[in-house]
Amino acid sequence: MNPRDTQKYSPNRDTHLFHPYDIKTIANKKKNKHDFFQNQKENPFTLVVIEENLSATDEKILHQLVEGISALSDTKLVMIGEEQKNDRSLSYISPLQKGLAFAVADAFLLLPSQTKTLFSELLMAMKYGTVPIVPHDPKTKNIIRPFDPVSEKGNGFLFVENDIWNIFATIIRAKENYRFPYDWENVIRSCMEN
Repeated sequence: MNPRDTQKYSPNRDTHLFHPYDIKTIANKKKNKHDFFQNQKENPFTLVVIEENLSATDEKILHQLVEGISALSDTKLVMIGEEQKNDRSLSYISPLQKGLAFAVADAFLLLPSQTKTLFSELLMAMKYGTVPIVPHDPKTKNIIRPFDPVSEKGNGFLFVENDIWNIFATIIRAKENYRFPYDWENVIRSCMEN
């Protein structure tokens, strides 16, 4: 995705969404997730990952994360990529509908090998109010401020080391904050205002 493309993507103009929204109508973001998962009564923490531009190390980490995340209750994983026939436990969304993926997801996981090649997708995710979970990296540290529940400030979650345990712990930290709707909405607003 070209950085200029992020300017044409907006959750209030995206025709792939069930319910367009902006910073004043954030409740419609939740409605998109509800409709995508076919009106399930639960409201699972939903994480989106893009299956492209992964190093061999990050591909291995992603495989391990999929196993760990699928074992968590009240958690869903959405992959942007081509559906794998042998993996029905995941929801897949076409790369042509990234906006829909970001609208239904609560958080966006960006792995270290993707920070240079998928930076514009990170910016797009934030425009859609999808909270980033990213490596502490020179490219991300200028736009991602770690969320601090005490001060109720920040727009994302950072992991320092590129290993399964640090990344998984950061996902769990984001999921725990998601359980507090007021705080989570503040994080979403901070993302969208960025």
